[in-house]
Amino acid sequence: KGQWAWMDNYVDAARANGLKLFLCLGGSVEGGYNMPAWAAEEPPVPEGADSRKEGGGEKPNYVRLDEWKNFVKEYVRHYKDRIDVIELLNETGGYEPKPYLELAEATFNAAHEVDPGFRISAPSYPCQQIPLDDADNTWVGQVLKGGLYGHLDIYCAHFYPIPHTMRELETAVSRYPYEEELRRKIDFLRTAYGNKPIWDTESGVTHFPALEWLWAPGPGEFDVTREDR
Repeated sequence: KGQWAWMDNYVDAARANGLKLFLCLGGSVEGGYNMPAWAAEEPPVPEGADSRKEGGGEKPNYVRLDEWKNFVKEYVRHYKDRIDVIELLNETGGYEPKPYLELAEATFNAAHEVDPGFRISAPSYPCQQIPLDDADNTWVGQVLKGGLYGHLDIYCAHFYPIPHTMRELETAVSRYPYEEELRRKIDFLRTAYGNKPIWDTESGVTHFPALEWLWAPGPGEFDVTREDR
């Protein structure tokens, strides 16, 4: 459905020069998310608007799952021998946990129907990254408890060493240095869910205060209680 404009010249040039490709499907772009307009539940957020905010009636660009599955199938069918991994959205796409789980399941099943060996990575979460323990009920804790791990081939996150100042993260997490916290998170993920690969698909050094969207990838409050230097 819709008019496809394949980027074969770029993909083939990258492969010819020995590059492996890791692409973000439905990832964020300036002013919104590049979901196919014909698959959207509602008209896409206008260019220049912030699709992460609910104010003014704006919502993340949710899709109709039947249309989205067809989109994923065609995408994987065309690129399955040239693209190595697809990342679902970027930093959750602004989705609430329940619709994100539905999207992840639809994406995983559609891709594997075309090619059982094709790899999907998720959730590329930038805040908590991985839960510290089973008591974690932040966004990422909720989607893992809801079954996300069964709908991905690679667990990816954005491992920024961020200060824990959001209300949702005022937990035992802040008791540990970053290196120790990360080790504990990985140990928990392995013990609780399994041994799938863990990829750091974005990281760096952050300053504080950071952009609001870094702290609140889904609808929620931006709560800064102190300033870390």
